[in-house]
Amino acid sequence: MPTTGADNPWPGEGRAFVPLTTDRLRLRPFGPDDAPPVQQFLGTEQLAKQTINLPYPFETRDAVDWVQTTIDDLSSGSGYTLAIEQRTDGILMGAAGLQIAPHVPKRAELGYWVAHTFWGKGIAIEAVSQLIEYGRNEAGLNEIWACVFSENVASRRVLEKSGFEVSFTRDEDCPARGGHRSITYYDLV
Repeated sequence: MPTTGADNPWPGEGRAFVPLTTDRLRLRPFGPDDAPPVQQFLGTEQLAKQTINLPYPFETRDAVDWVQTTIDDLSSGSGYTLAIEQRTDGILMGAAGLQIAPHVPKRAELGYWVAHTFWGKGIAIEAVSQLIEYGRNEAGLNEIWACVFSENVASRRVLEKSGFEVSFTRDEDCPARGGHRSITYYDLV
């Protein structure tokens, strides 16, 4: 059964974030030391081509900036992108986050990625499920949505197994991926 620790405040208002845990995973804030593995993971074409707006190639500077953005967003309360790591040994495996919608504080976009070496092990579903539980129960989010490339069957499956339903699909310009792509939007029900 997932747990969120003793006192589990949603960050902001001077409160610290308490890492989330499941039987296998720990979701914790990113730190500067995470930039090298983030660059290593997001620097692979296999993972990059599944993301809508991250640059490829994903260079060291991109990783440092990305990690710093997660730190700044957590501090300001505008986003909660957490490192997914193995609970037993702390090995970084990916990220999962909720980005709070500007001007709509009870609505958030879910995003996640898992390093290729950990695909097919249920890591994304476990992390996403824990983050959704936290967002609803601790943050009081009323709406959570996500979007993925329509051809990304694995990510679609993660969302559907986590309680999301298709809202709509449309073609959008994705400059980071070289043009228009079909994107499917999901809402958590």
